[in-house]
Amino acid sequence: MRYRRRRPELSIDDLLPRFDEEGQWAGDLAARSEARETLTDGRETQELVRRCIDRLPEVYRSVLILRDIEDLDTAEAAEMLAITPNAAKIRLHRARQALKTLIERESCLL
Repeated sequence: MRYRRRRPELSIDDLLPRFDEEGQWAGDLAARSEARETLTDGRETQELVRRCIDRLPEVYRSVLILRDIEDLDTAEAAEMLAITPNAAKIRLHRARQALKTLIERESCLL
């Protein structure tokens, strides 16, 4: 508990996908499909993903990089971050959701 008071986790609620009462995606589907078509250049896509990863809070960015880029397994990533494997899985899931949302938002601006 002391650790959490000293290092509070940043909320990523604004970056997570939104759903309506019926469970449908609340975002604009037409804008998303148009945005995907504009990302044909591989370098442009890579740069977009890098920028979006950089915008993630550190606790989520670090687990995403260790698991998805460095290709470590959950136990190794958790050990390096001094967290439980379950916490690493939860952070990774949230990081991926937030990254997806960031990429969709950024690609709509292109």
